[in-house]
Amino acid sequence: MTRLGRRTGRLSHRGTDRPRRGCRDERGSTTVEIVIIFPVVIGILLLALQVALTQYGRTLALAAAESGARAGALETNTSADCYQAAAAILASGGDALTGTSVSCSRAATSATATVTGVTLSVLPWPLPQTSATATMPTERIS
Repeated sequence: MTRLGRRTGRLSHRGTDRPRRGCRDERGSTTVEIVIIFPVVIGILLLALQVALTQYGRTLALAAAESGARAGALETNTSADCYQAAAAILASGGDALTGTSVSCSRAATSATATVTGVTLSVLPWPLPQTSATATMPTERIS
């Protein structure tokens, strides 16, 4: 016959306050579970944040390269216009891409812009390098 113990409120055997045989005391098991799971969850969150920052840096580099190539491809523009357009896009991106360099070239048939830089990092691990290149045909009005 089992009933609730008088003092502890736990299930006891035959009217005593002792726990039934075979039942373990599970106090503290939640703490152990949290200690094991918490670092894994934080690691997954930091990895997701790093992937998002890297992707944002790549998108910013590609947008700057496309803008520079588009500006350099206009009939009356030069490579200096390519640099200005790419720099304007990079400035609007804040510090998502640091240590940037812009390379522009204009030929008779195409304009090419290349943007390289380093994306932000959540932890002090190797910083991801990002590079994007865009090429556009130059305008020719006959």
